[in-house]
Amino acid sequence: MPCSTFLVPCPRLRGHAVFQASIHEPTEAIITQVAGQIYAAYISTGKVIEGSEAEWMTRSIREALRIARTVDDRVHGALQRAPGS
Repeated sequence: MPCSTFLVPCPRLRGHAVFQASIHEPTEAIITQVAGQIYAAYISTGKVIEGSEAEWMTRSIREALRIARTVDDRVHGALQRAPGS
């Protein structure tokens, strides 16, 4: 799959108006988007202070991955229980 690049405007990031990311897989793009939304929520609630950005980004990514794994587990579990599976 070709690499795509997207821009995410984020005016609340203390002067960082736009982030750019290179994405290689659709799943990676979705997890990146969700992690960005989680991180933006932390910023908008004032939890991210100067110097702690990397910690909060890492936490956001970890939480996005946890959400993805939970969804995957639930979907596969439902498919295995479905009649005719």
